[in-house]
Amino acid sequence: MKTVTQLFSLLFLITVMTACPGGKETTDVTPSGDDYQKVIDAKYKTLGWTNGPDNGGKAIQTAGKKGWVQYYGGKDRAIYYFNSTAYAVLNYEMKKYDQLGQDNYALILADYVSLKNNVGYIGIKKVSDNSDGIIITNPAGLTTLIDGEIYKKYKALDRWDGILGYPITDEMDLTSKKGRYQHFSKNESGTPYTAQIYYSAATGAQAFWGKIDKLYNALGYDGGWLGLPTTSCDPNIAEGKQYVRFQNGAIDGAPCGNYYAVGGLLRYQNGTTPTGGAVPPCY
Repeated sequence: MKTVTQLFSLLFLITVMTACPGGKETTDVTPSGDDYQKVIDAKYKTLGWTNGPDNGGKAIQTAGKKGWVQYYGGKDRAIYYFNSTAYAVLNYEMKKYDQLGQDNYALILADYVSLKNNVGYIGIKKVSDNSDGIIITNPAGLTTLIDGEIYKKYKALDRWDGILGYPITDEMDLTSKKGRYQHFSKNESGTPYTAQIYYSAATGAQAFWGKIDKLYNALGYDGGWLGLPTTSCDPNIAEGKQYVRFQNGAIDGAPCGNYYAVGGLLRYQNGTTPTGGAVPPCY
């Protein structure tokens, strides 16, 4: 009986030691609660920032509790920590990101990137659908968000280096409430012009500018008889040769701009059909 009792005690001791390993026989892993602060502090040292950390140098948890953030210089800039990586973000983009709800809205993908004309941005990924986007400050100092399908179209058109220029609004509801749009502006050879990207689930993301934008505007945009655009302007085609289709017709951007019904029949600007051989005027 004594032998059985001793054997049971030995087995119990082995079980306890196996379940709670310690000493030199285990890997020394720093608790995750300390890791984020070390990574943030190391990032700060590499950046060469002169403004010191807020909150006594202690990071706080982000709004969505997926990471941590350390502010500097009275919230002049910040370092965010997500997925074992620290990201540096400057003032305007930091404020916009915080207004969006931080990681309740999106995760940061990279450090702040500085461009020409005092422009900068950070890359993000939306939490809701994993779509990419950016928070960008344009040359006028306006900080905007562009993401999802509109950003995908913007990216396909070479972003700010392409025909569209920089965003000058956030994404907004269309007048018809059937989708969303975002407004852009570019100074081309000293002459500023505006462009837009419209998006709806039915028509996808479509971009237009120049004469097409002007003639579409005269109809009240998506509130007019043409409906939403179903194709885009082509950046490789001259202004006077642009032709964009809409749900209920089309617009061409020739020097004598025209409106068309589905099927290619000319229409007056108000959407009515010419009769008795009449031809609509130039628009």
